[in-house]
Amino acid sequence: MMAMMFKNNMRLLFVAIIGVLLTPAFIIAENINLPKSANGWTVFTPSTDSRILYVSASGDDRTARFYNLRDSEIGNDPFNPDGAIRAYASYAAAYAATRNGYPDWILFKRGEEFVDTIGSRIRSGRGASEPFLVGSYGASGLSPIVKTGINQALRVNDTTRYFAISGIDFYANTRDPRGADYRGNAGGTGFTLLTGSGQNISGVLFEGCKFRFYNGNDIQIYAGTFIGDIIIRRCLIADNYSETHHSQGLYANRVDGIVLEENIFIHNGWYIQSRNGDNNPAGGQATMFNHNIYFSGTRNVSLKENLFIEPSQSHNKFTNPYSADYVDNINITNNLYLGGEVGISMGHNYQSTPWRVNNVNITDNVMSNLGMSNPTRHGISWGYYISGLDVANITGNLLINQKETSGINNVEGFYIENDIRHTVISNNVIYNTINGRGLRIRPEASGSSNISFRNNKIQIPTASGYTIMADHATSNIWNCSGNSYFSDKADGRRVRYNGREMSFSTWFSSSGDSSFFERYAFADTTRDVDTYQQYLGGAASVDSFISACRSQDRYRWNDNYAADRVNSWIRDGFSSETSENSSPPSEEDEVLSPPLNLRIVE
Repeated sequence: MMAMMFKNNMRLLFVAIIGVLLTPAFIIAENINLPKSANGWTVFTPSTDSRILYVSASGDDRTARFYNLRDSEIGNDPFNPDGAIRAYASYAAAYAATRNGYPDWILFKRGEEFVDTIGSRIRSGRGASEPFLVGSYGASGLSPIVKTGINQALRVNDTTRYFAISGIDFYANTRDPRGADYRGNAGGTGFTLLTGSGQNISGVLFEGCKFRFYNGNDIQIYAGTFIGDIIIRRCLIADNYSETHHSQGLYANRVDGIVLEENIFIHNGWYIQSRNGDNNPAGGQATMFNHNIYFSGTRNVSLKENLFIEPSQSHNKFTNPYSADYVDNINITNNLYLGGEVGISMGHNYQSTPWRVNNVNITDNVMSNLGMSNPTRHGISWGYYISGLDVANITGNLLINQKETSGINNVEGFYIENDIRHTVISNNVIYNTINGRGLRIRPEASGSSNISFRNNKIQIPTASGYTIMADHATSNIWNCSGNSYFSDKADGRRVRYNGREMSFSTWFSSSGDSSFFERYAFADTTRDVDTYQQYLGGAASVDSFISACRSQDRYRWNDNYAADRVNSWIRDGFSSETSENSSPPSEEDEVLSPPLNLRIVE
């Protein structure tokens, strides 16, 4: 009996030890981070035991076969085989010849169209350097178009690791109201990654793909253990809409580790402008619930050098319905935001948790012409709509040229709705926001603390509202210094502070702000996306710029429409030229810098 108990106890101990050893290795994720070519695309290399399968419109499932590197037909480049290839006609047949846990490849032929879908037919690869790959092949042509009709392009709802989708144009052709195949609103998401109880999805790469006219795309935990280590780069996600539900270009819930890099998000969450401003989605109308991206309870996020264009409402929306520390480590760097109604919305919806978004870094972004199309008819143009931040750095951003659009009457640069703390807002430019407020601090933000607002330029030279509107006393909460304020309003109406209008001199003495009232002379304020398009030789219009962005393809990628290049050109126009102080500052306050401890996700 004792021997039996000892044996059973040892068995349980062994199982426990194995569980401890295996569980971290299983849950701790690893990005697919393969080498990049000179023009910035991931270099995929097959392993010696990879199976390579080709899919072509002229293929035949009965005679097709898989290949490996030893086969003469492959030649030196499996993406451009030398010999006659016996291709499959359908993805399903090719998939049946692949293996789980192996670095097998399925490649669609470039320049061809397929009525097909991947669906749930996806496998795990061997590791981060040996993923399962769905890609494209051929010497010429644009990305293969996979017309999915009412079907999802891709759905993963089981444990799956290390797979990549590269260079495929997924098109919900029956949901495109202007397309020849239009049949109505029926259909689903482009891609869904969803974990159930005990499941894990990690090590995912989408690169050079398109997802067009779906209900949206989503990545979320339903009841699972982990979902993360996801990279989406150089993809076009456009024209996703719904006539019955909320719709996003990308929705993420409780993802731990997601990188969006050099993507183009265009016109997501709506097909037509709201008719009555009542958030009714019928007919694909814009609503306040639909955005280019909507991240809920998601941590370790990097948004880098993306183009965000004309969403239903927000370009980037972050909320936290979970614990106070769940949304953590958000880095938003050098993105371009054009049109839409709200640039970055962060920390709203769940205000019962006071400090709900932690360790935020928002740097070097450019926002232009917010409110341009007034999609929801709510008349808003807000740059940074923020609440509940704890430790944040908002530095070096431009918010420029909000045009005088009919119906736009609620304009904010920095809109602080609820308490924030340990935050630096510095070296930002707000220029030409018509009939709006450069800095708006709501009364609900009176519990804020340790905020440094320094060296910003709030310049509203035409049809200006209040340069600053603070609905509560800011002394000893906001430490303001070195800012340049200008408004064409009459003196005595440029600031509204604690319930009354006042001049800048009164503001300076009342608030302790040691800044300047000056008209700052930038190098060239005409620089924007329309003049950038003209600089490239195209028509000087926003529509021309957007059309060029829409035409981007994995095999016709124009670096002139990379966010870093566009932003750099615009930013040069808002560099320093000259300035003349018309109201020198009072004695400077001590600037309290928050104890930043940002962990950068690359």
